[in-house]
Amino acid sequence: MAQTLHGLKLGFFVALYLFKRFGIKYTELFEYLIAESASSDRFPILSLEHMNFSGYLEGLLSGKPQSVFLDEFGNISWQIEEATFLRLSGNLSEFYRELGVLVKELLSSKGATYEHEELSEVLSYQFTRIASLDPTQPREWHFSRNLPEYFDQLMSNLPADIQQRSQTLTVSLTGCEDNKEDNKVEFARQVIWFGRRDCRTLRPATWY
Repeated sequence: MAQTLHGLKLGFFVALYLFKRFGIKYTELFEYLIAESASSDRFPILSLEHMNFSGYLEGLLSGKPQSVFLDEFGNISWQIEEATFLRLSGNLSEFYRELGVLVKELLSSKGATYEHEELSEVLSYQFTRIASLDPTQPREWHFSRNLPEYFDQLMSNLPADIQQRSQTLTVSLTGCEDNKEDNKVEFARQVIWFGRRDCRTLRPATWY
């Protein structure tokens, strides 16, 4: 779960925001998501991946190889978190809907006071930045707060604060981001197989 959300960046900005804004550690977020999605009908996307993780670990303990194969993404041996990323890449909108519900419940369980619109925009920023095959994912997003600047400053180890200041984020595509069957293999190769080490799971972005 940590490799999927942090290493492959699927929850990177959300986790960073929760830590900087509310002091919630990354491990607290991951453990909460694991516990709450284990067997819940409310979170079918996360519950399915939880089952996949559990089955994978059981397989390792019984002597099965580490490799995971996904026919639609080519004849390539994937790590479990890479397979999860690829499965989610065509349905990110639903994944982030579930993540948003769980994050709100985590904050409520800690008695944290938060702005619903601000959290919604953080989730939108996260969604917009991830390379995907999801046709609903926008290339441009307008924020009522300075979130693009805020995350850029955090990534550069600069002082950062969220302010009520409009900004527009525009992202660049990888050239293979559509849901056509012949592009899924190329997407997997470019974004994960070749791109994992240089963070191609994050789409390049500019803002003004």
